[in-house]
Amino acid sequence: MYKDKYGKQYKRIVVIKKVMTSCWPDKGMRIFGKSIKVPYAIMFDACCKKHDELYEKGWIEIDRKVADLLFYYYLRQDVYKLPLIKRPYFFIWVTIYYIAVRIWGRRHFNYITK
Repeated sequence: MYKDKYGKQYKRIVVIKKVMTSCWPDKGMRIFGKSIKVPYAIMFDACCKKHDELYEKGWIEIDRKVADLLFYYYLRQDVYKLPLIKRPYFFIWVTIYYIAVRIWGRRHFNYITK
């Protein structure tokens, strides 16, 4: 059981579901019920899998925000490993991934139920 600061109790129900991610090259990103392939998915595979694990754990909205910010942070860390000339281009893609996750990721996050 989880209690918020007002004393309300919540059950944390863990639902095991297949989360579609933008970074698994064999699955693609799921938007509007269709799976699409995104560029450079293989390059960011590790941080995307970690992001999916955090989404499967779920909890409340602030945890989703933290998961997305960690995702953005680690994507940027991967870009810093690239040669300097390629970084601006990939920073654009990293920002696009982050925005897409914030907009369309809500359906795949495991929220607690009351």
